[in-house]
Amino acid sequence: VTNEVYLVVDAGIVNITICAINQFAQMLKEEVFPNESWKQDGGIKHAIPHLKQFVEANKFSADQVKGICISTLNIEIKMQQRSIFLPFLYKAAFEKEFPGLIIRAANEVLLSALGEYQITYKATPRSLFYVSWGHAINGGLVLNGKIVPGQNGIASNLGHVAIKGVGTKCLC
Repeated sequence: VTNEVYLVVDAGIVNITICAINQFAQMLKEEVFPNESWKQDGGIKHAIPHLKQFVEANKFSADQVKGICISTLNIEIKMQQRSIFLPFLYKAAFEKEFPGLIIRAANEVLLSALGEYQITYKATPRSLFYVSWGHAINGGLVLNGKIVPGQNGIASNLGHVAIKGVGTKCLC
């Protein structure tokens, strides 16, 4: 039996939660850090140092860590005259910082849809549409066991529905 470790980074607006799981999907350790740079860059500036601190504190060796999965809101960031979605920014930053590791990034609803699919249907090739509401009404689509993210990771987002033109400005 190997001691493989997979790291999961959940970058939310308030906190960055990092956990380590083994190859049997058992949680080994979890820690929550404040997301001090959410408004500047979605938390990327602090997520990488927090992850390094987590790995060092838990004495995970480079040989043990096999991959990193990043879950974050699917917010569009304007950069250099174009828009890019936050999960893609995280993926690029983590690939640069952790070369050689498998890095996956998606919005939280797509990952929730995949988790629900795997728990409910296990290995049976079926399809599932997962609906979540929070900062927006979002959906996650799994067709025949595979996530359907679309070009920007928002293929199944239902979007924002304005009831009245008043209220808190959207995070997106």
